[in-house]
Amino acid sequence: MTAPAIEQRGIWLARLLPALYLMLLVGWFSRLPEFREGLFWHLAFLSNIYMAFTGEWAGHLSQMWSLSMQEQFYLLWPLIFFLPARWLGYAMAGIVSPHGDLGGGKCDCGLAVMGGC
Repeated sequence: MTAPAIEQRGIWLARLLPALYLMLLVGWFSRLPEFREGLFWHLAFLSNIYMAFTGEWAGHLSQMWSLSMQEQFYLLWPLIFFLPARWLGYAMAGIVSPHGDLGGGKCDCGLAVMGGC
């Protein structure tokens, strides 16, 4: 990433994170089950993986799916290019594979994270 892109990312995070954590905190203290059951997953930007493993859409927290996908893309995608050359093809195939089912075999089209096929 270039310096302006990193600066823009920092500004975006400075605006987003306080509101995000406030929303999760209010949901926690309101004793809403969607907030309490997957709090760690939401705080760690792993909501999409949580939704895939449980096979449930998070309802009021559905926006967390897209935020976690975005954060994982920006954090993990650059690391792919530091892999040894012999692993690069496998990594790329795993990323773009339409059959990357994280839902434990519940769905065979790779859309288990989005709530089913």
